[in-house]
Amino acid sequence: MSDNLKTIRELADEFKVSKQAVRKRLTDEFRANYVETVYSNGVETLVVTVSGYRLLKQHFSSSKGSENVGSNVGGNGGNANVNSDNKQTTDNSYVFKILEQQLAAKDKQIENKDSQISQMQNLLDQQQRLALQDKQLLEEYKAEIKDL
Repeated sequence: MSDNLKTIRELADEFKVSKQAVRKRLTDEFRANYVETVYSNGVETLVVTVSGYRLLKQHFSSSKGSENVGSNVGGNGGNANVNSDNKQTTDNSYVFKILEQQLAAKDKQIENKDSQISQMQNLLDQQQRLALQDKQLLEEYKAEIKDL
């Protein structure tokens, strides 16, 4: 595929895991945000976007790192925990950065919805005023007809 979009097979080969391991990470929420369907030679292919690729890479590299930490415990005087903590901090900062971007997007959506609600409220008020005017006119016409 292209450099921006990677198939499940390409990801599995790159991370040196099975395709099932990659699919296991593709939750419904992940698919909604980071997976696209591409048609190639009449066949549907699932591809992961760049940001999804980064998240998967982060997951699989941290998984391998934790396996190495477990196998090295006792042999390095605890340095693996320090490295793991540093890696965890950088991983967390990356996740926080993504979450902050998503939060900013949600804030924009909320502002848009607030604007739409305000417009709908104005339209509703206008409709109610027009209905009241119609009712008053109807009453006036009834009174005129009664007088005739």
